[in-house]
Amino acid sequence: MEYLNFLNIIKEEFPLLYLKTNKNLTSKNTPVRENSLIRKKKFTTDGYFHEQSALIQYQPEIKSLANLVERLNALGIPPVFIFYTDFSWIVFQSMNDILAESLGNFMFLPEFWAWHVDPKENQAGWAPHRDKAGRKGLFDDNSPKSLTCWVPLTEANPLNGCIYVVPKQHDLKYGVENVEGAEIDLPSIRALPAKPGDVIIWDATVFHWGAQSSEFAEKPRLSMALEVQSNKAPPINPPLIAPNELIEDSVRLKLIGKQMLQYKHWHKLTDEQEQSALHLINYGTLR
Repeated sequence: MEYLNFLNIIKEEFPLLYLKTNKNLTSKNTPVRENSLIRKKKFTTDGYFHEQSALIQYQPEIKSLANLVERLNALGIPPVFIFYTDFSWIVFQSMNDILAESLGNFMFLPEFWAWHVDPKENQAGWAPHRDKAGRKGLFDDNSPKSLTCWVPLTEANPLNGCIYVVPKQHDLKYGVENVEGAEIDLPSIRALPAKPGDVIIWDATVFHWGAQSSEFAEKPRLSMALEVQSNKAPPINPPLIAPNELIEDSVRLKLIGKQMLQYKHWHKLTDEQEQSALHLINYGTLR
């Protein structure tokens, strides 16, 4: 696990990503939000909304986090290790007001990841899927139990693999049990290009995917996401995480190990990485 030694120096090399060395992370300034009535209508109709410039106050930190993803990628370390930093969690905490708008009281789920989609390597985002299939993510009245909050760290566009969705109103298989995929009217598919500082939030039952990148894209698509769930529902995937507290480093490492194993069908692991994940889950340490 020597490749993980790099994590020991993250705090020194990336000071913008930690509360102790970046006072901006303690700021309570909230950017101007889109009109909540419009946002709710979009969410109710299509199952998602795009909050532009939601993280505008964190532009230097977002750039630093993108640089960390690049460094991890160069070292062969799964990009999910950005969740070892304070800032990765603060990003989602800063969206608590909007998340509560749709869910009421909620908790973070141990379901998060980060992506480095490289056009030079002919890479794509994750294949078409629902984060919660069938009725798993819905209450009896069709309101969502769970949401996904997706954050671009670099510009995301159709050439470098932005997110595509089938809006809820056009998906005849939305919330239907025991079906694979979606019944798609191709013209209804919607591309969601986004810029650093934007946030896209979707109902976890919405059918979506990260597109295949193009060799003509100028830069990779870097992004991260985290899922949350309503407190009205039983835990979907324990342990749930309080949305207003920063968890300790050891807990972060255990959760990162959990992500590596639960998403290895999407992000293939080497034997060494799989052993590292097991070590993190069991011990919550880098050694």
